[in-house]
Amino acid sequence: AGELKTKPTQHSVKAMLELGMQPEIIVARCDRDLTPELKKKIALFCNVEPEAVITGRDVDSIYSVPLAFHRQGLDGLICDYLGIWTRDAQLDRWTRIEQQLREATRRVTIAIVGKYVDHTDAYKSLHE
Repeated sequence: AGELKTKPTQHSVKAMLELGMQPEIIVARCDRDLTPELKKKIALFCNVEPEAVITGRDVDSIYSVPLAFHRQGLDGLICDYLGIWTRDAQLDRWTRIEQQLREATRRVTIAIVGKYVDHTDAYKSLHE
């Protein structure tokens, strides 16, 4: 009933552990933000830090994904894990591009030519 479930994530991590892989970071794909309680639950059952549970929320544009992950500190977590020193992220240009796309007012019509155009899943990213 609209409730986010943690069992699928737990089962996926269990399968990874059976293959000898322990995740350091979990990106949970969902249609809304994970609550702090859900992040703690996932962290507890999957043996990661609560800060390493990242919301992979559905967004309107693929250009919003890096900004959403940066806001949650994913880039810093990855650099820390890999032992990579880096300067602070310079996302000004990326933010401007994402904002321009979000605020675009002109509509563009695109024709799709291909073998499986009747199958919307085959060209899902184009349809979106």
